[in-house]
Amino acid sequence: MEMIKRGLRWVRAGTGREPKHHGWLHPLVVGIITIIITLTIFRCISLYLTRKYNMVWEISDFARYTSGIFLFLYYLFLIFGRMTFMGFIALYDMLWTCNITMLVASVGFLLKDPIICLLYTSPSPRD
Repeated sequence: MEMIKRGLRWVRAGTGREPKHHGWLHPLVVGIITIIITLTIFRCISLYLTRKYNMVWEISDFARYTSGIFLFLYYLFLIFGRMTFMGFIALYDMLWTCNITMLVASVGFLLKDPIICLLYTSPSPRD
C-alpha cells in the first residue's frame, strides 16, 4: 500500500521545480496514464450509446483508415517536432485537449467508432 501511495505522489503534478519534471520519465508516464484513462472512458461511453441508439458508421473503410492513420502520424510528428525544440517538457504540452483530440479521433477512426471521434468535439453555435 505504501508503494502505491509513493507512486501516486510521484505522478502528482507538484510545483514544476522537482527534478522529475526535467527528465523524460514523468511526462511519459503521465501522458500514458492520461491517454489510457481517456480512451477507456470514451470507449465505455461509446459502447453504451452505440447499443442504446443502434448507431451505424457511414464512411468508407479506405477513408476511415486513411484519416485514422493520418491523424496518428500527425500526432507523432507533433510530439517529435516539439521535443526537438523544447525537450521532454513538450510531452506535457501534448496533454492539452486539442492534442489529445487528434489521438482520440485517430483511435476512433481505426476502431470504426464514430462516438469516440465525436466525444471531444463541442457543438457549434446555432444560427
